[in-house]
Order: sequence, then C-alpha cells, then structure tokens
Amino acid sequence: MFTKPVKTALLFSALALNGPAAMAGNESQPIPVSVENGTLRWANGEPVYLFGANYSAPFAYGYRAIARRGIDHKAAIDMDVDHIARLKLDAYRIHVWDKVISDKEGNLLDNQYLDLFDYLMMRLQERGIRAIITPIAWWGSGYPEPDPSEPGFAVGYSKNDMNENPALIAAQQRYLSQFLAHKNRYTGKVIGQDPDIIAFELFNEPKHRQAPEKSAAYVETLITTIRDAGVSKPLFYNISEQGNQPKFAEAICQSSIDGIAYQWYPTGLLKYSTLNTNTDPFNTIQACHDKAKMVYEFDAADITNSVTYPAMARSFRDTGFQWATQFAYDPAVIADTNSDYNTHFLNLLYTPSKALSLMIAGEEFRSLPEGYKAPPYPDSNQFHHTTLDYLHNTALFDDGSQYYYTNTTQVSPKQLSTLKHIAGVGSSPIVEYTGSGAYFLDKVGSQGWRLEVFPDVIQLQDPHQNSSLSREVARLSRQQNAITVSLPDLGDSFWVRGVDNANDLVSEAASGSFTVRPGVYWLSASNAVPETLDTMYLLPDIKPAQTLVTHQ
Repeated sequence: MFTKPVKTALLFSALALNGPAAMAGNESQPIPVSVENGTLRWANGEPVYLFGANYSAPFAYGYRAIARRGIDHKAAIDMDVDHIARLKLDAYRIHVWDKVISDKEGNLLDNQYLDLFDYLMMRLQERGIRAIITPIAWWGSGYPEPDPSEPGFAVGYSKNDMNENPALIAAQQRYLSQFLAHKNRYTGKVIGQDPDIIAFELFNEPKHRQAPEKSAAYVETLITTIRDAGVSKPLFYNISEQGNQPKFAEAICQSSIDGIAYQWYPTGLLKYSTLNTNTDPFNTIQACHDKAKMVYEFDAADITNSVTYPAMARSFRDTGFQWATQFAYDPAVIADTNSDYNTHFLNLLYTPSKALSLMIAGEEFRSLPEGYKAPPYPDSNQFHHTTLDYLHNTALFDDGSQYYYTNTTQVSPKQLSTLKHIAGVGSSPIVEYTGSGAYFLDKVGSQGWRLEVFPDVIQLQDPHQNSSLSREVARLSRQQNAITVSLPDLGDSFWVRGVDNANDLVSEAASGSFTVRPGVYWLSASNAVPETLDTMYLLPDIKPAQTLVTHQ
C-alpha cells in the first residue's frame, strides 16, 4: 500500500525542539512543565511554546474510513506522523473518544482503539512531539455519520448530565483513574506519568447550566480524582465553550485548575462551501489572567488560503497563549475525499500551501519574543520573520537560516550563504519548480543538500462540501517536473542521486537544472551519499496518470 522506507531514521534528527528532549522511563521521571504565575514553564525555567495539530486516526470516522479502504491503520499512522514531523509540528492534542474505550460503569476497555492510541503516542514521542490529552470527549464516534453502537458510560446522556448526574460523575471518576493508570503497551509508560504528555485537559467542550459555584465543584471533583491518581501535571479546563460568561469563568478559575482552554475558529464552522473572507476571532475572556492558556483547537475553517495560519499564530502569541493545536490533520490515505471533517482540510500532500503555512505559523509561534504584541493592521502583515501577502496567497518566512514560502515568490532570501532549510510550493529566486506539490531542501553539514519532493496535487472540486468517502476532491500525480536549484555551495553543476528505495536516478545538473519525480534526492558536488542520510519516504497509493475533465 505504501512506498516503504529503506531505513527508519528520525526526520530532522538534528532539529532543535522547544523544551527538553523526549525522556525515557516511567514514574521516576520529573514532570517536564509547571505553571508559575499563569505561565507554563519547562523545568529549566524557560517558557513553553508548542504548536501542532489534532489527529484522530485511532478513533471515530477516521478509523472506520481507513478500515473501509483496506489499509493498515498503523501504516497510515506511520506516514502521517512522518509528514507531521516534516512540518516541524511539536504538539499533539486529541479528545479521546471515551464512548468507545469504556463501559457503562466507566471501566476502561483495552480494545483496538486504545491499542492504536498507544501506537500513535509511541510514534509521536519518537519524533519529540509533546501531547496534551483530553480524556473525556462525550462526543459519539459517528460524525459525519450516525453514531454506531457504543459501550461507554456517556452514551444516552447530554453534556449537562455529565456534570450534574452523580452516577455519571462517579463513572467519570472511575474512568479517569483507570485511563491515567493505563500503561502504553509500546512505550511502557503509564499515561498519567508519561513525561511526554505535559498536561491534561479535563473535558472536551463542556456545557454547564448550573450555578457557577456548582460547576466549579464538579471541576474540583475531577481535579481531586486526578490528583488522587498520583498525577501532578498541569490540568486545564475549557471556558470558551460556555461563551462570554464572566461569572462562570471566575468560578472555574477560583478552583485549583492550572490552566484554561479555548477554541479559536475565526471563520466559524460548517459553511459547506469555501469561504473567501475572514472574520475577527471571539473576544478573549479576561477573568483568568493568572492561569496558563492553551488553544486546544483552531482552524481557518472552510478556507484553503495559505496566509491565515501565520496570522492566527501571531494573534495567539499576542494574546498570551503557549499551546496551539489545529483541528484536524487529515489522514493522507483518506484526504483525497476530505470526508473526515469536511469543514477542515489540511494535509501535506493534498493541501501543500496550507500545510507550509502551518509550518510557518509554528516557527513564529515558537520564536516570537515573550510578551510579544502585534502591530496594528496593515503593519501586522509583516511581523518578525514573516510576510503575508493576501492578494497573492503567499506567506514567506525568512530568519536567515530558514526560508519557507507557500506559493511562488519573487522575494530573495536575506542571507543566501547562511541558509540551511528551504521549503516551498511553486518557485522562488533560488528554486524554480514546475510541479504543484511541496518540496524541502535541508543542508547536511558541508556535504550537500537533501531534497524531498512530494507529488503534484490536482484539485477536482470544492473540498468543503458534504462528506463522502466516494467523493474525490483532489488527486495526486507522480509526474516528472523540471527543477532548477541555485545555491552557491552547489554551483551550476552538481550530482543528483535518488536515494529512496523507489528512486535510482543518477544524473548531473546542468546550470542547476534537472528533472525529478516524487522522492528523496541527494544534491552534492560528490556522487557519494552519506551513510547516515535519512531516506524515509512514505506515500499512499497514487493512481496511474490519466486525463481528467472537471466541469466548472
């Protein structure tokens, strides 16, 4: 089903990640973060800034759709984690579908969904990607289909029941205790003590109709349950789902919660067609100024442009958030249909410009100075290392060593001689490319450059219409494309050698020009390939080239 890797090497193995490296071991390991005066800090005192995505392949519709296509779930996860790491995302969040991994009494069920969750966590941790997990979702696992039969304690009850019904609260306590005590079968780490899970959000998008003090008492009950389970990590609770209710927010913040969670959807959700304009995000609730703040879900819903994510990351930092995770990254093996969550659409292969804009957003979210305040519009279109050009649908990031662009640009790098990482869609003054997929160039010491080229993508129809696994919104193509690389340390003539296992190209560039198909290449003055070069390259099956006619 997939192009298999020659070797399993960590992508961007030399990439510097925020915070300490992933730690092995179990209960004896220190908690990696704490909250001090409303700020998440690593053990060394540095502030935490982590940026990434939600991804739900182990659960719900994604699980069923992958199965319907006859694809191995673990192979699908391997590919998606590889691509997520390629985008340099370092944060993962998901609300776990408790309805499919618990029984009516709240006992944890060790089934195929929990197995895949364990496997995903192992793969993410191998790439240094940290997590905040929300153990209770309440949501059924059906969307966008009707909910199937589910065994969990929340089945048949409303969100309000969850914080009002004593028997349901007791089931939640039982479930939380067992979930946090679960040992990951692949890492050997207990969830509640796993140092790569830096915090927990108690409940996904709760709804409260009781008096604020009773709502806070429910939250305190869950906090006590988790603390009694030996978990000392920071705990978050959602206040944005309740709306602009200052008394509710104040009551929650007067509990012993460590942080507050927000969603951020400036364009709303579920328009069922592409939006071409943007709106302001909701006003931030100010009552909890001494609590750490996370954006558990955000997106430019129903939008396919490549300038919105960096602007959102700028706003997050301007507002004091330290964690932000997009909802949701599409599994590549079903992304051609965008049927998982049709109001969202994000995948490196199928939305390359949008994916690179998320990569740029992550760079800015992590690197903007502490206490950053954005300039007013239109000056905010050029901030820190990023320039946003809405009319040309281009975001450009250039910090001297990294040069990333989401569509063709005429802007040259600031310091050509110091470049180490390049990524783009389209062309720039240093890379001319005729394909429509993303490509990445990474300098390997002084030996040469590793080039990774992803397939062309052909857009067939509006991706934000009703969900259907049989509706093809985009198609990948392995066609050959011309590329010209103009880098001073390569010169006009250099060797080009294919290094992934389906790529045996050996040629010499003339005036920096050569042709490529999707794959991994080594560009160097020498034909010798470093033994440690990462050759991993994973793709879904791609249909043979054929003529396509789309009616507009």
